[in-house]
Amino acid sequence: MEKATYSKETGKIICRNGHPMVLRNGRYGQFYGCSNYPTCKETVDHQLAMRIVEEAKNAPAGKPKEFKPSVYQQAVFDFITDGEGNAVVEAVAGSGKTTTIVQALQLTPEGDKVLFCAFNKHIATELSRRAPAHVRVGTLHSIGLVTLTNHLKIKPEVDGNKTWNIIKEFLPLGAQHHMRAPLSKLVSLAKATLVDPTDSIAVDAMAAHYGIEMNGDAETLLGLLPQVMRECAERTHVIDFDDMIWMPVIFNLRPEGYDWVFIDECQDLNASQIALVMCLVNGAGRVIAVGDRKQSIYGFRGADISAIPNLIEALDATVLPLSITYRCPTSVVELAKKLVPQIEAAEWAEEGIVRNTHYDAMMATVKDGNLILCRVNAPLVKACYSLIRRGTKAVIRGRDVGKSMQELIDKLMKDSPNQDIHSLLTNLRDYKWEQSEKLRATGKEDRIESLVDRCDTLEALCDGIRDLVELRHRIDTIFNDLQKTGVILSSVHRAKGDESDTVYILQPELMPHPLAVKPWQIEQEMNIKYVALTRTKNELVFVSGG
Repeated sequence: MEKATYSKETGKIICRNGHPMVLRNGRYGQFYGCSNYPTCKETVDHQLAMRIVEEAKNAPAGKPKEFKPSVYQQAVFDFITDGEGNAVVEAVAGSGKTTTIVQALQLTPEGDKVLFCAFNKHIATELSRRAPAHVRVGTLHSIGLVTLTNHLKIKPEVDGNKTWNIIKEFLPLGAQHHMRAPLSKLVSLAKATLVDPTDSIAVDAMAAHYGIEMNGDAETLLGLLPQVMRECAERTHVIDFDDMIWMPVIFNLRPEGYDWVFIDECQDLNASQIALVMCLVNGAGRVIAVGDRKQSIYGFRGADISAIPNLIEALDATVLPLSITYRCPTSVVELAKKLVPQIEAAEWAEEGIVRNTHYDAMMATVKDGNLILCRVNAPLVKACYSLIRRGTKAVIRGRDVGKSMQELIDKLMKDSPNQDIHSLLTNLRDYKWEQSEKLRATGKEDRIESLVDRCDTLEALCDGIRDLVELRHRIDTIFNDLQKTGVILSSVHRAKGDESDTVYILQPELMPHPLAVKPWQIEQEMNIKYVALTRTKNELVFVSGG
């Protein structure tokens, strides 16, 4: 059951015991507490309360007030209670998969050991409040950490900079300093894909597949990769997040087994995660994996784009669909059907709005709570600046994008005699041209897209900036993954899981991206377009110009 609900009749937030809640001030800010305190001590975080109110107000008028399973959901529940073996539940965007999973967990026997693997810590925290008491909720990373701790007999120190610190030992400050970032990406992907780091052909193919820019340093990087990974494996007293999955797999460590293992967002699993999942089930245990192969858009990070088909084969799984979207209006569903024919609108769904507008018109009407999406990051920077200048609260999703911008500035200005914006832009344009030509000359055109977007984003960030200090501060300010209020701007990759009553799509002609040429890239582009279309609950606006 939800921790709290919102009553449209009274305009009050209601705790799960049925009492109205009131806004209070606490040591760490505002929160909602039960009006019947101290008899009832229920509290709700202020941001969560606002989200509950927004979702309730935006819910279509015809939406049922009580949960009634669809024919697809009932088939899943029947499989849990009466079926045998494993299942992969293929859920379309907005199909209520979380609700379905929670209901399915209720059907598992209380005496069985049940594990629900959430996609991230935030989802795990939310689901732990809704899951039955006999169900353990966690992430694969937390399971990997426990497995390592049990086998090593010590709890390793978790340091997200472990690999970076090891790389600095091999590449100290100097002429090779610029190779740290690509080597770090190679290490992370090698751990995710389980590629043999000593197989230079396989590693080079991996680098080409994921668009890692080695910029003429391939021989050095390929030579360093096995050494760095050997050090990563030997230093078990400290681990990073990749190690939590990778180490149990390469050391053949057996995690605690379960009678039931539920896996969320299974389309985003990489080879290392799939290997760990296969070790979690007791002999006669069952796996229920839930995901949407058409929302597989993290191939560039090491996710296996064939994760769902591979799981179906490995588990000899029954395939069960969840084809009704409870998020999107019928007009949007008709667009999505061109990419995912099986998607269906809910019977009570409203028609919604699909329209076109110009960039200037969008900027004049966009408001708090709206979501602005784009295939690439650079156009988002311009829009974000414009909104902030007119006094509208706005942020861009992607702290890692901000970090990448800072690293690029370091690289471009390392040997520059003049540390100013003009010199940075000159160096940036030279770098963009030179690296693009190198990639073309070596037949690696597929990497040019990420290079160009990265350079264009930094150039857009320099607009109106006086010096490098101000630029770095701006980068730290506008890239924010935590802010929930204001206008949220995001690349499509970072918007998966988000939704809004109104969604604007900048430069829709970039989906598919013109530089996507390989079959797997084109498939990913179609998935990206599908994710973008299905973020809206009412209005979808395609924006031209800008």
